[in-house]
Amino acid sequence: MAQIVKKVRAFFRQRASFGYILIGLMSAGLFSFLQASSVFADPDAFYHAKITDLMLKYGVVKNFSWLIFTVLPQIYTDHHFLYHIFLLPFVKFFNPLIGIKIATVFINTGFILIFYHFLKSQKAKWPGFFTFILLGSAPFLFRISLAKANGLSLIFIMMILLALFRKKNFWLGIISFFYVWAYGGWPLSIALAGLYFFCSGLAGFVQGGWKKNLAWKPLLATATGSAAGLIINPYFPQNINFYWVQTIQIAVINYGSKIGVGAEWYPFDFFNLLSYGWPVILFFLLAILFFAGTLMIKKYQNTGEDAIARTFFFTSLSGIFFVLTLKSCRNTEYFFPFAVLACSFLLKYFYSDDAHIFLKNNFLKILKSERNYKMVIAYVIIMVTVSFAGGIWQIKNDLLKGFSFDKYQEAMLIAAQNSNDSDIIFHSDWDDWPMLFYHNVKNNYIVGLDATFMYKYSKDLFKKWRDITWGDFEGDEYPIIKNDFSASIIFIADKDIDKMDKYFINDSRYNLLYSKEGKVYKLN
Repeated sequence: MAQIVKKVRAFFRQRASFGYILIGLMSAGLFSFLQASSVFADPDAFYHAKITDLMLKYGVVKNFSWLIFTVLPQIYTDHHFLYHIFLLPFVKFFNPLIGIKIATVFINTGFILIFYHFLKSQKAKWPGFFTFILLGSAPFLFRISLAKANGLSLIFIMMILLALFRKKNFWLGIISFFYVWAYGGWPLSIALAGLYFFCSGLAGFVQGGWKKNLAWKPLLATATGSAAGLIINPYFPQNINFYWVQTIQIAVINYGSKIGVGAEWYPFDFFNLLSYGWPVILFFLLAILFFAGTLMIKKYQNTGEDAIARTFFFTSLSGIFFVLTLKSCRNTEYFFPFAVLACSFLLKYFYSDDAHIFLKNNFLKILKSERNYKMVIAYVIIMVTVSFAGGIWQIKNDLLKGFSFDKYQEAMLIAAQNSNDSDIIFHSDWDDWPMLFYHNVKNNYIVGLDATFMYKYSKDLFKKWRDITWGDFEGDEYPIIKNDFSASIIFIADKDIDKMDKYFINDSRYNLLYSKEGKVYKLN
């Protein structure tokens, strides 16, 4: 008998490992397929690759002098410091741009595995199924496939949730500390603990009275760990001013209506979100139906406070990030995982055979027959499968529409050859800067990373730069470029030539050096 028990246990252990192996291989294959190109959909990848390359050569980058008409030289903080540390071996042993793609595959696969592990650790229903649902969510796949720190941030979020639910407050503080070093969105750890504190109190109230032991320790742990991460930091104290601009003025206030900020800060169209993410939203609504059905048949009396608190927590999170996604596309990578987690917790605590029968009987009244009911289910399964396959193919095509590895490489070579060290390039668009920076660190530039950094430096200079680059400037632009900006080189991206080139094309004060991909002028 003992041998039989051992064999049964070994079998289930193998099955558990098989699940991790299957999901790991599937995730690695999917993300490798999505990364297999010499193109980046987001130009920030060039910045991350170059900063990591500079770290290999010179150590921690603190003297950030390349964007002199922004506040960054005074407050620069590598707010993705641990992300760049992680990239070091990939950038060292591969071409930096290829290395960052390989690193993205590792990071994203790691996130999917820890997401699956979290579901397993919480004894959620169908953890593999819900992991596949997340993997098939096109908007989420696109965001996480950008060569940025998004995936690493999600790994930290999952570690925070594991520590939070296991009541490991010491480790929660440690994780929060390193989250500050890893990602600029670190205040999210405090927000998660704060929301859980509220939900723990609400759960006690629902169960008949205010809970005495509110979950205040996780909130204290995340706040303490985050504060320590800010102070015990390679960039302290200038990081305080940096996060004031990055977190409050860019993320919260957002000057998108006044200046051109990054595309990820603009809203995600509601109908596009529904059309690309409808399977997850559908499953979330079905989970809500089971929750409502369980309440109607009063099968929830034995549900504990922790169960209710966690269900409220994820349901609230998914609702909050749905609204935030409609405000800003960059929240997409949080909405979908939280929505899937909300589904799993709703079904874990509120799915029952009685609730299923109750809902099925009500649907049968609408659909008239068992056959119609099965046909609807089959139709949904087919449409979800088709949607996932189509979504992955669409994401692959979208990722191929970005910026090639050698984008503006030749133009920057010409600019460097015709200028001195630290000469300033007056360039046409702030979001082209990462590519210019990657190919040419000899010169300095006007603005990059986010237009807000220049807007906060000087509204007057920002307006002059914007008016010239948008083709709206009236008057003689030459003294502005030469004296106000001290520029010796002008670079016009190919997409901006129609707006901006009218100032230079027939003016003998500018000498055309290059005109294949964009244009490079030198001031006479």
